[in-house]
Amino acid sequence: MAVDPDDVNVLQVTYFLINHNRAMNIYVNDQLLTREETGYERRREFVTKEYPIPQALINKSSQIVVKFMPEADLNGIYGVLRTMRPLNKEA
Repeated sequence: MAVDPDDVNVLQVTYFLINHNRAMNIYVNDQLLTREETGYERRREFVTKEYPIPQALINKSSQIVVKFMPEADLNGIYGVLRTMRPLNKEA
């Protein structure tokens, strides 16, 4: 995925919460970025999360490799995955 090595970058992921009580490990360049857990309540709802990507994981590159590794057989990821600059610079 493309990133800007000279700016703040975030990974944006949309989840469908019908796949409840799941855990997803997200890696950037083979290093753990975060572990996302969905709640126990089953809801027919989409939620979009943003994860700041530390500059240490970007390592002055304009491309990164993102891997999603669910801890079960369902992952709940829905829609477009993308990197972007945060909408507010406080992220």
